[in-house]
Amino acid sequence: MFLQDDLRDESDVGHSPDRLSESDRRSLDVLEGDEAAEADAPVVYAVCDLRERFQAIAPGSMWMRRFTRAIRNYLEATVWEASNRARGIVPDPESYLRMRPLTGGLDIDEELIGLSEDARLPRRILDDPPVRRLTQASFNVVCWSNDILSLEKELAHGDVHNLVIVLAAATGLTLEEAARRVVEMHNAEVRDFMALAPDLPSFGDSADRNLSRNLSRNLSVLEARMRGNLDWSLESGRYARAVGSGQLG
Repeated sequence: MFLQDDLRDESDVGHSPDRLSESDRRSLDVLEGDEAAEADAPVVYAVCDLRERFQAIAPGSMWMRRFTRAIRNYLEATVWEASNRARGIVPDPESYLRMRPLTGGLDIDEELIGLSEDARLPRRILDDPPVRRLTQASFNVVCWSNDILSLEKELAHGDVHNLVIVLAAATGLTLEEAARRVVEMHNAEVRDFMALAPDLPSFGDSADRNLSRNLSRNLSVLEARMRGNLDWSLESGRYARAVGSGQLG
């Protein structure tokens, strides 16, 4: 994901939606069953390897289809970003917020939680309003903290797909003022998550105890991902410390 992110943000291909679509199509073909060929780029071989390893542990073909759809959504969202760059467009806040979980690959993460934790949940539970709100809050925390911490990196490369930049363009705020507003938005989502988490809904009697267990494990992963993403971002050296990042809570 970081390899793809850097390719799109920091090279000419990130300004060419047609070239990105063509490149992505081959990865999707392989993910859906094609074998890597000699002429393919190394990333296509990596996708082929991942496909085989996922298929070996996936609970069934339905999971693989959902995972592939999540990959497709991510790739299409990054083509949307490339189209904006090619046309010199700064997206409006509403469009950006709608697309941000997709460009961050959070749908991919959601599928991997159930697989890696052996804590799969049916769609009816994942789409239950309180559960969906918890998941969305965790998505926002991950994406918005990334936008705060990656601001200097993206400014250096002239990218506009960052909530701080989007808000500044839409409201006339300075970058520092916009960064502090995003910090406030981020921290409000953390507070909402903490307030909602203890009151998860019940999904039946003892026959559904596995659902409660799996829901609890999913919640634990969402919590760990929020904190782990922040710690890794601060400690890895990938990003410089951005304005307001010390106030992330």
